[in-house]
Amino acid sequence: MIDILESLQKYVPVKRTTENFYVDGEGEISLEIDHFSHVLNGGDQLSNARVRGSQGIRANSSTGSDRLEGFVPVIEDWHAKVILLKSVWARLYKTSSSSDCGTLYQLRNVINRRNVVSRP
Repeated sequence: MIDILESLQKYVPVKRTTENFYVDGEGEISLEIDHFSHVLNGGDQLSNARVRGSQGIRANSSTGSDRLEGFVPVIEDWHAKVILLKSVWARLYKTSSSSDCGTLYQLRNVINRRNVVSRP
């Protein structure tokens, strides 16, 4: 997963700035700072855990790009959305409800959409 994120990191918009600091006994030190335009990295829960684990492994790297900070892992629970769609469809699309206002089957008949299937 680290290899995948490294290859995608080059597409994350970043602005690098250099700031100079004075440290007692060491003199002046310049530090590169990465300012990211974060990119959402969508996936299921397992992919999200792997991205966070990869970022955790790289947490001690010197630059933000090496720490893979450009990505924000987001859970896109696609399966739950499909289950919700199927339950709504089963509730609102019944051939016996052609005269009930607001049901999907009644709307199908009103707009004359005969190619709508009974199962999504």
